[in-house]
Amino acid sequence: MIKEEIYFSIGFEGVNFGDDEEVARRNQFVNEFTAPFKIKCGFAGSGSINFNHPKIDQFLDSLEDYARKNNSVFDHNCGYYQKFYGESDWYKYLPINTIETTEYQGSLMSIKGAYIPPNVNIGIGFAARPFVSEKFKRVVEEHKLTGLEFLWCKDIGRYAPPQQWYMPVVLNFIGRGIDSPWVDGKLIEEYLNHRELGRIAVSRFKADCIDKNIELPSRLKKYLGMCISSEFLIDFNEGFLRDYLPKTDFAFGYFPGWQGFYISKKAKEILEDHHFIGKNDFLEPVFIHDELSYNSIQLDGKEPKPNYYYGRKIEIGNMAFEELKLLHQKAKEEYDENPKPYKEVTFKEALKIVNKEKRIRPNDFNKRLSSKEMKDSRINLPSNWIELLKKINGGYLNVECEILPLKEIETFSNEKQIVGLEFNEDYPQNRISIAKRADGDWYDLVLTKDSSTDCPVVQISLEGGDILREWKSIASFVYDMILDNND
Repeated sequence: MIKEEIYFSIGFEGVNFGDDEEVARRNQFVNEFTAPFKIKCGFAGSGSINFNHPKIDQFLDSLEDYARKNNSVFDHNCGYYQKFYGESDWYKYLPINTIETTEYQGSLMSIKGAYIPPNVNIGIGFAARPFVSEKFKRVVEEHKLTGLEFLWCKDIGRYAPPQQWYMPVVLNFIGRGIDSPWVDGKLIEEYLNHRELGRIAVSRFKADCIDKNIELPSRLKKYLGMCISSEFLIDFNEGFLRDYLPKTDFAFGYFPGWQGFYISKKAKEILEDHHFIGKNDFLEPVFIHDELSYNSIQLDGKEPKPNYYYGRKIEIGNMAFEELKLLHQKAKEEYDENPKPYKEVTFKEALKIVNKEKRIRPNDFNKRLSSKEMKDSRINLPSNWIELLKKINGGYLNVECEILPLKEIETFSNEKQIVGLEFNEDYPQNRISIAKRADGDWYDLVLTKDSSTDCPVVQISLEGGDILREWKSIASFVYDMILDNND
């Protein structure tokens, strides 16, 4: 589906933003002007309207009438965009998380991973490039997604990171793309060449670069007549010829500013399933053409493909990628010989991570523990576990670990006590079972003389009742469970 919109800014021409009363009057006018069309405007009267809007013609008439009465021409936030919405074989993906602890040490890419939350697995770091976690790398490799290599990053922090980090190296070029059919090639010299990629397709340009032989949509012509063409932005969806697309799952291409990935439909679905693509990340379907449209210029197949990025020349010089990998591999072997201590996680930090995870996957968690449920409960739990239940009274810390709501803990714990005694008549009596796994194992709080606030947590095997894993605090258990999500 193709979506066409115009965007505009009205009512703030020549405004003095230091005059609060004047700004308030202008905002009131904007609200009254746009109310009949149910358009919500943002800062300085900026808004947009779809060409399929039932009152688009009335809106353009009102806009034209406003311009005529005020003897004004629109020169701010004015433009048109045409975007493709729907399923595609390729998507443009840009994560919004920033990872500020990446830097070079000589020719080695380094990071301070202990400062990165455990539920962050991809973000933008040094030189506006993406960095990914061990978990991301593992998912890519397990699902046999192609087109990526991973450059190990040396951790230079005081503490060991929750997981290893890598700089992904994207090996294949998405393509140069197809110029917008509206653009006049003789007028777009400033758009033609990218410093690293060479000639790339022009899909965003000012209206004064429109081919004069193109018959524009009548509504766009009408709106454009109210605006300064050199300030009016035309924005088309990126398009590529199918025959020139790479046969991989990841590709690199043009990103203004931060760098992201082009990803195949298969890669998109897998990354979404593992919660790597956030709801606020930039994800846009790529329009794929089987043949050139009228007036479009074919760019692929004429020039050599650009080299893939694996480091800045100022740090790595003319080193080949294979040399750089060997350098990092040697550094990894030396690093592994001197392991660092892990940072102790506070309960406050653990709750903060839980809150963030709730925002990422709200359907995996129950509502908060109510005061009535707390009063009705007969079981005594460490206060830290109660505080956790006040955030999530049951739900999945990860795909395997389901914590139980308070009302189910007593019955579940009694059942597991019976199972434990069947394994061993000396099975400890100082445990409360509070979570379970899909494979039948479960998790116990281990109560001690001083368990009013906190206590150790253990994972118990269904096959024999043995302890498989142990955490010395509720905070470290919660932290590790969320870190293990989607493993």
